[in-house]
Amino acid sequence: MKKLFFILLLSPLLVSGQSAKTFYKEGNQKLDSSLYRDAEALFTKAIALDTQYADAYWKRGTARMGQKNNAGAIADYAVVIKLNPKASNAFYWKAIAEYRNRDFKDAVNDYTSYISFVPDQAKGYAERARAKTADKDYTGAIQDYSSAIYFGDDSRGIYLNDRGVVKLSQKDDKGAMDDFTESIKTKAYPLAYLNRAALKRKMADYKSAIDDINEVIGLYEANNGTNASKSIAYRARGEIKQDMNDYAGALTDYETALTLNPTSALAYYCRGNVRNHSGDKDGACQDWNTAYNLGYKPAKTNVDNYCR
Repeated sequence: MKKLFFILLLSPLLVSGQSAKTFYKEGNQKLDSSLYRDAEALFTKAIALDTQYADAYWKRGTARMGQKNNAGAIADYAVVIKLNPKASNAFYWKAIAEYRNRDFKDAVNDYTSYISFVPDQAKGYAERARAKTADKDYTGAIQDYSSAIYFGDDSRGIYLNDRGVVKLSQKDDKGAMDDFTESIKTKAYPLAYLNRAALKRKMADYKSAIDDINEVIGLYEANNGTNASKSIAYRARGEIKQDMNDYAGALTDYETALTLNPTSALAYYCRGNVRNHSGDKDGACQDWNTAYNLGYKPAKTNVDNYCR
């Protein structure tokens, strides 16, 4: 009789455990279909039945990140870490959520914890470098990118480009140029070409800068790049042609950029500058006003100075 009574006491717990797993399974199905709100509700039900269910907290964190609820995701990953302090990926994803929430110092700390588990993997250093950059620790960011490059993975070229961007922000033009060039050698990254072209433009090496932009356009055409990406390349080439006083060529590139992306505020602004130079004041003012209305605030200076 005592044995039967003991089983009866346990049976509600067994049912609850099975129900928690059922909710968890259903939550995963919703998560796989990107139905984040429904998934979160199901994982919450699982957690209500089993407050030690680390996987449910983990997946609820993922569902919350899918809804841009970064603070909620951070809280869930923190519970996972409390339940299992060796859950290295929980530190990684908590840091990502913190970065998105602009909690950069917390992100750096959690990436550091993640790196302690996998000190020979590049991605932890690269992600911590981005967090340090956002926190204005540029020296630390360069060091972390260097570690990511050293350990290497398929994204080595991206890390080189990103380190170059940080060096450029610190006025290390030579170091930036070397990194952009090495990135391109590793793999023909359009972004590295664009960054190198911008640096060459700064150095007034216009012909070589245009060569780099032409490479970008070729890569986008060959690899079905998005119209928005192609628009950026044409607009960048137009700016270089404008620096060379090739206003007709610049105008053609700006118009191509706007055909590809009719909402490019900067392309409108640049075309307005060329139109103004050629004496088309009405066209210039129309472009500057459009640029301003699309969110490019510096256009207002031209509107105020030339369009009253």
